[in-house]
Amino acid sequence: MSVKNPRFYINADGLSEDAALRIVLLDHLERPILGYATRVTQSGFQTPIEWGKAGRLPDRVRLHVIFEGPKRTGIRLSAIYVK
Repeated sequence: MSVKNPRFYINADGLSEDAALRIVLLDHLERPILGYATRVTQSGFQTPIEWGKAGRLPDRVRLHVIFEGPKRTGIRLSAIYVK
């Protein structure tokens, strides 16, 4: 997707310390973008994804979402929003 100063949000349920989503932004060559990786452990509706110390994004990015933890099969990811 092409982006300019995007904000990312998710709808997810079943998250906890034992069932988390690791979200990493990748460039168009699928390389991780420094400062754009996070771990989400709290369920919610239109929950903002908070990045670490993030710099400028390239024009095109990809999202890599990983279901982690011993209870990851209970995670329900409904939507990812880009605004």
